[in-house]
Amino acid sequence: MAEEERKIPMGLIIGGIVVGTLTGLGIYVLTRRRPSIPPPGEAILYGMVTDIDTGYPIEGVKISLDGLVTHTDSNGAYAFDGVEPGTYTVIFEMEGYEPITRPSVLVEGNNELNVQMVPIALAPGKARLLGTVTDSAGQAIINALVKVNSLQTYTDYWGDYEFMGLEARSYTISISKVNYQTVSQTIPLVEGDNEFNAQLVFIPTMEGIEVRWISVSPTGLTAGQQITIQAQVVNISGEEGDFPIIANIDGITLIQTIHLTASGDGSWEDVIFRTTINTPGTFIVAVGDKSQIIEVTAKIVGTFCCPFCGADRYKKWVWVTDHFEEKEILFNDTSTLQDHIAVGHNGGVYVRAATTQGLAADVKCPICKSVIWSGFFSWTEHNTGADRRYGAAILMEHIQAAHGIAAVYCQNVPEGGY
Repeated sequence: MAEEERKIPMGLIIGGIVVGTLTGLGIYVLTRRRPSIPPPGEAILYGMVTDIDTGYPIEGVKISLDGLVTHTDSNGAYAFDGVEPGTYTVIFEMEGYEPITRPSVLVEGNNELNVQMVPIALAPGKARLLGTVTDSAGQAIINALVKVNSLQTYTDYWGDYEFMGLEARSYTISISKVNYQTVSQTIPLVEGDNEFNAQLVFIPTMEGIEVRWISVSPTGLTAGQQITIQAQVVNISGEEGDFPIIANIDGITLIQTIHLTASGDGSWEDVIFRTTINTPGTFIVAVGDKSQIIEVTAKIVGTFCCPFCGADRYKKWVWVTDHFEEKEILFNDTSTLQDHIAVGHNGGVYVRAATTQGLAADVKCPICKSVIWSGFFSWTEHNTGADRRYGAAILMEHIQAAHGIAAVYCQNVPEGGY
């Protein structure tokens, strides 16, 4: 029977190592302190593991001493305390390196064993793929299944995986784990090292429910903007009842409970979730086994400029407690810019004629100079400013749809406007 593996806590590893760089000489320097003398009749084995090519310390090397196990720290240092003197076999193992086996005789007191590990060489034209799989909190996911076409492996204790000797071409990588959203993507591999890290989203179970499809809107999101998630779900349990429907956005969980019949029109429903994402980045929106990737860009603060005049702010009278004050309003979002266009530029509305039907008018885009709306406004709409507010609203919609929101970033707006 194999001897039970006993783990040495990392807290017992004797650091005692200073790592520094002599930048002027380009030399990587490692210095270490000898551990304190152990009690009589005991031995300490300690040392450092470095890369033979670079001389840099290697973190996370597994070191086995006849059943005892520890790992090197961030300085490449390791130590075994309280070992009986005698003959041992010391094994050093690390992914991407040739393993090392060293028979060693430990005497009473301190025993130093330093090793240099040799990286496993890739054949010319071959590729290596490695990465780390974590959850939404950044914690390692152990034993996640990683597939690269027909090849497969599992993540280790640190959530790491590795494939060696691949052809330098495109592959489909799939990473999955029970109760987590599967990540699948086609990636090109080049000769040498390639890295692909993945974050898996936890999926709470929705017993008896099948998700037919989901949709996310709007497609172009900025941080702080509301997102709408719509999903069509169907009762497949065969029984009428209340069912929890769960939407997940990278660890943010939204739950609704709906009542579904066992069959007929009442057995399915379109469920809508609304929330706000305040942080820019890439997010996976999931309902059941259906998911969609969305990109959220940073909110642009103070960098919107008017496409008509190029201004990035304007003065406006606002009610403060019990009186009006004139305040300078910065265009820190599209609503303040839209307000300026309505007040300062008539909402882009150009009146062509006064007729019995009302004021014949056009709304023109200052960027492409095209007429984006033609119609009539009543005198009431004109007198209350409703025509100008309407014109500004459809003008902002047109700019974002036809030219992109970047068209009104100050760095892109010509001085004095378009």
